[in-house]
Amino acid sequence: MLKENNKGFTLIETVLSILLFSIIAASLFTALNQMVFSFKKQEKMAETQDNMRIVINWVTRDIKAAKEIVTPVGNG
Repeated sequence: MLKENNKGFTLIETVLSILLFSIIAASLFTALNQMVFSFKKQEKMAETQDNMRIVINWVTRDIKAAKEIVTPVGNG
């Protein structure tokens, strides 16, 4: 009688393990990539809002500092 030694993995088990790992890795990469994209978008939006706030403050300060508006009248 032959004694079978079944230590190790079959080719199908190895291929399925690699396939499963690849699917999980691709899903994680996609999720991470989406999070980075979303973070960068939010960062740009916050920077734009800060810049808008600065400009609004400048304009508000200039308007408050104005004493009168002079309209030049042409000779004609």
